Amino acid sequence: MISRSFVLIICFVVCLRFGSLRAFSISEETDLRSNLLENYTYTIRPEATVKVSLSFQAIAITSVDIKDQQFGISGWWLMTWSDTRLMWAPGSYGGIPILQFKNDQIWTPALVVDNSVNDLSAIHEDTIPLRVDSKGKVTWNPPALLTVSCTMDITYFPFDTQTCALQVTSFGYTIQELSIFVYGSGVVLSYFSPDGEWRLLDNWTDRKIFTEDNYEYSKVYYYFSIKRRPLYYGLNYLLPVLITSLLTIFVFVLPAESGEKIGYCLTVLLGYMVILTLIAADLPTTAEYTSILELYIAVVLIMGGLSVILSIYVLELHHRPDDQPISNFTRRMTMFGMRLCCYEGCCVKKVSPTEYDSSNETKDKGSGTEKLESSGLTMRSPWVKQHSYMGLRPATPMSTPEEQSRGVEVTWQTVAYVLDGVLLRIYLLAVIVCSCVFLAILCTH
Repeated sequence: MISRSFVLIICFVVCLRFGSLRAFSISEETDLRSNLLENYTYTIRPEATVKVSLSFQAIAITSVDIKDQQFGISGWWLMTWSDTRLMWAPGSYGGIPILQFKNDQIWTPALVVDNSVNDLSAIHEDTIPLRVDSKGKVTWNPPALLTVSCTMDITYFPFDTQTCALQVTSFGYTIQELSIFVYGSGVVLSYFSPDGEWRLLDNWTDRKIFTEDNYEYSKVYYYFSIKRRPLYYGLNYLLPVLITSLLTIFVFVLPAESGEKIGYCLTVLLGYMVILTLIAADLPTTAEYTSILELYIAVVLIMGGLSVILSIYVLELHHRPDDQPISNFTRRMTMFGMRLCCYEGCCVKKVSPTEYDSSNETKDKGSGTEKLESSGLTMRSPWVKQHSYMGLRPATPMSTPEEQSRGVEVTWQTVAYVLDGVLLRIYLLAVIVCSCVFLAILCTH
């Protein structure tokens, strides 16, 4: 009996509570609309100074075009303002809480995304109704598929971070007639979908007042800070660039007798120019920012071009006739290069002038090996092979004192060989230093 009475009481309370919230009829809504719009003029703003609050609900980043410097994003706007002409008593007309109107029935603010590149018309959408509550608060959610201009900073490409903004203003109304404010946090990310290429780091808003033709206007900014995910570009851009730059130095390892030095130089240089062309095709043609990657490629490209000239010079030295005299300066520089490169020819035991004279007395018309032995050289087979490869020959009375003390004399083949070795070490050091500095700047900025 008690439980039955309890159920009856609950049913009675529910009926009292929700009976007053009965569904309003079509005739009641029709009467309310007729009364609200009877003397309503949608071309007249509701107040002397209308305050419009605006926020953006972001859904996804649609495009980031570095070359054309454009940023695309999709979402919808949330606009709110007050229109006292659309107020009604909440208890009247069957307790209708909210009405929907089309944007050609009531006043709407003419707001423009002024940095848009494909549509500079006012924000509008005929298919999305405006919601109005009994207090006259108007809420509108027009969708937005925006592409705006954005100055791209490509200095640290492909580890770059870009900051783009949506700029919203109203040129139709001055700040004394319509003032725009940021609603809530400004940017809402409740339904935002992450992008595969770009990562959203941060967002913020700002409000400014600017003057145009002696009239003041309000403008709000919605900023998006995005950072590129560098894995794709690291594998397809950075890795080929670094490997090709290392290949540039190996032209000085090829012996002059191979006949492949010039062909190798030109092949590497051509490959590097192709990489530069591919990268330049994705970057904007602007002088405001310069990519460090392009600077690195340009430096290595210059080094590659110089390697062609230097290789031609090395080949010219190698093929000079033996009867063409070698200057003492060239001989001294060659011996210095041999010591610098730690070639075996510069590390052999020195002989005194007395030993050198006595060795000359025993020289005959034997082979080159016997002549090297008579000059005081330690005749282990790897050294003999190295000396032969470098073009060294036994010293003569016409040799420099240093050559006589070492018992060997340089030839044009020796000069070319040592120059290759010196250039190899210079290029190796330059490429390593440039590459380390380049990667350090990109990865630690």
